[in-house]
Amino acid sequence: MMLDFDYELLEHPEPYDPRYRFEIWSRIIVNVVENGKILKNLIDIKWDIIVFLKYFVENKQFILTDAPLKGFEGGSIAEGIYNFHVAIMDVDIIDGGTIDKILRSIYPYKVRHSFEFALEHTNVEDIFIGLFNDRMSVSVYRRHEKYNFYVSVDTFFSKIEKLFNILV
Repeated sequence: MMLDFDYELLEHPEPYDPRYRFEIWSRIIVNVVENGKILKNLIDIKWDIIVFLKYFVENKQFILTDAPLKGFEGGSIAEGIYNFHVAIMDVDIIDGGTIDKILRSIYPYKVRHSFEFALEHTNVEDIFIGLFNDRMSVSVYRRHEKYNFYVSVDTFFSKIEKLFNILV
């Protein structure tokens, strides 16, 4: 099973607005693929591809090497983070300042491992990527959707780095 990335360059929706002159508008697609068949579409969004590429180039080493946070219980990265948030909110004896401090302690991990930050200012929910059970994993844990795929990311990062070097 592998994580795959594809894109289609598009005309910018605001081509004459100088605020967006450095954006490269694209359709960004990320799928979990096995034997050439799409098992799960993770992302299919129109956005500035430079933001997406830059995120993965800058965070590649963290994604490939960060161990999951200690104390996270669950069957995936996403489930562990979800359960952590639920547990914190259920604790009545911890004051608000302590909760904020605890939440700030996990923020750097979330920033480096969540597609939400790769596609900032969009409505992409928490899809996490990183090491889990000593293998690369991509996962979601929400009320209406739960999955965890163990994936190869070699092709994913190769495509991203190649395109980043062409466009930037």
